[in-house]
Amino acid sequence: MDAEPKHVPPVYAPETVARVILHAAEMPVRDIFVGGGGKGPSMLGYSMPRLTDRVMRAVFFAGSKSDRPAGPRDEHGLDRPSGELSARGNYEGYVAETSPYTTAALHPVASRAALVGAGAAALVWWRATRHGR
Repeated sequence: MDAEPKHVPPVYAPETVARVILHAAEMPVRDIFVGGGGKGPSMLGYSMPRLTDRVMRAVFFAGSKSDRPAGPRDEHGLDRPSGELSARGNYEGYVAETSPYTTAALHPVASRAALVGAGAAALVWWRATRHGR
């Protein structure tokens, strides 16, 4: 790139990403995403690939260039350490420490049970308020 890259939101904490990587290493899952911000474009790409390509090109590619000039290629840590051992980098925007989507994806049984319980509670509340109790 002709400029230093920058993150395109949403940005998730490295610890959140690490938990997903560890889960994927231990469990036989085909696909897993960190946050709904990754799942959405994937679903769009599956159903409308050309539109997704256009959106990605317009939004994400253009948005991934910073105002800073590109640094020397050998300092980016691709073939050796760059000297900067910072897990969080220089991103100044909001970093999501957790993701409800990812939590649900990593624990599908518990998530479904919680959803069923919330639905049952909502039904009880609705029936109680409907009958004036």
